[in-house]
Amino acid sequence: MKNLFFIFIFAVIFLSACQAENMQNDTNPQIEQHIVTQADFMMDTFVTIRIFCDANANTIENPEEYYGAVARQALDEIRRIEGLLSMTLENSDVWNINHSQGEAVLVSEHTIELLERAIHFREISGGAFDVTIGAVSELWTFGFETGEFPEPSAHAAALEAVGADIIIEGDSVRLSHPNAMIDLGGIGKGYAADIAASFLESLGVAAIVDIGGDTVMVGTKPDGTQWRVGIQDPRGGLWDVFASVDVDDVGFVTSGIYQRFFFHEGRRYHHVLNPQTGFPVDNDIVSVSIIAPDATTAEGIATAVHVLGAEAGIRLAEGIYGVEAVLILDDDGVVFTSGIGHDYDARIRLDIRR
Repeated sequence: MKNLFFIFIFAVIFLSACQAENMQNDTNPQIEQHIVTQADFMMDTFVTIRIFCDANANTIENPEEYYGAVARQALDEIRRIEGLLSMTLENSDVWNINHSQGEAVLVSEHTIELLERAIHFREISGGAFDVTIGAVSELWTFGFETGEFPEPSAHAAALEAVGADIIIEGDSVRLSHPNAMIDLGGIGKGYAADIAASFLESLGVAAIVDIGGDTVMVGTKPDGTQWRVGIQDPRGGLWDVFASVDVDDVGFVTSGIYQRFFFHEGRRYHHVLNPQTGFPVDNDIVSVSIIAPDATTAEGIATAVHVLGAEAGIRLAEGIYGVEAVLILDDDGVVFTSGIGHDYDARIRLDIRR
């Protein structure tokens, strides 16, 4: 659901700035990787674009200026998608749907595409992923160890609208329940990351798009090595890494319950909500990391797996082509899908750090 958190081992946020780095690689010392970074704050989180190039290629006269401009264009793509999918921005597609009381609303092709995928994820997960949870999710407020518990009668009324049909007719959308609301917080950042990644891929650059943990690795690094990403240690500090994963150009998302939560009457409530109950998920999963062909799939499946629990969640992930999962349990156990290996010949290699 909301506020998924993922951390790159090497990620550093430069808010509203451009940063260039040079990195010498031990595998191929002839190639000096030049990294240009642009970052901003949107979609209620930090967004970072990092573009990798060969510093010795000399194909572009001023790589900082050129790739900085490319990264800013990618950020503009993300902001454009935010303007369509936000629950809170007045006159966004989602805002208009949520305030139409079941009437049809004209929306963009991006919104149609994402809602069609959301319907698909709801179907294959048996309702564990459901974007019609919006009427419930807006009643909860989750901060860093702060929050607001919903009023019981309002919560019960909102829950009745969850599961409403999303009816797509041409370029219009309506909801079957007049009080239903759509919340794309569990899939929208992944979709925006994919849109930005497609833009960067069209220019032939190697890059990382990271929207608050919804991440896409684009292309191949100049030195030819795999992308290495890290899964945060749920019991550690912000920069502590539980495990690292080597991947190719894929989407990667982690959903964890250890960042945003609060206590109410002595009980801990985290931000991952079960659409069937409207309350935070109660199972043995602390963190779910999903590797998928794109970030939209990774984010949607991460939420579904977290709701389903370890056994059913792994079964769901195993049944989807190109999807792999790493689950950290509350006893520090680790469960992962069959496509992840520990040897260096594996396409996806998991290296548990502790």
